[in-house]
Amino acid sequence: MARRLRQPGIEASGGAPQEETHDQALARRARRHRRRGDHRQAMLSLREACHTGGQCPRLWTLYADACVRVRRVDDAKQALRQALWLRQRAKDERRVQVIQRLLQQLESNTPRFPLRAA
Repeated sequence: MARRLRQPGIEASGGAPQEETHDQALARRARRHRRRGDHRQAMLSLREACHTGGQCPRLWTLYADACVRVRRVDDAKQALRQALWLRQRAKDERRVQVIQRLLQQLESNTPRFPLRAA
């Protein structure tokens, strides 16, 4: 099978190179680890992304999900609390409600693995 070659940092439209931040690179690495079934490495990559950048509630929520997958529920609760705080600060009420439900689910000691927002 032929390999597909890509030029890193070049948009598909042929525009100027797009710089990837360190957080984005770590999130991409976490997705790759998760696809391969290595949930612990995915969790470690997301933890590093959260603790270096720290201002993206989406990253904190992904980190919480990764923590639940490796059965680190206390870390997942703390990550969801951080995501909740960031969402409240941004006045994103719909996502605040979703994160509150996820946090209640974890605190009720009956988490579903993985977390579901339904």
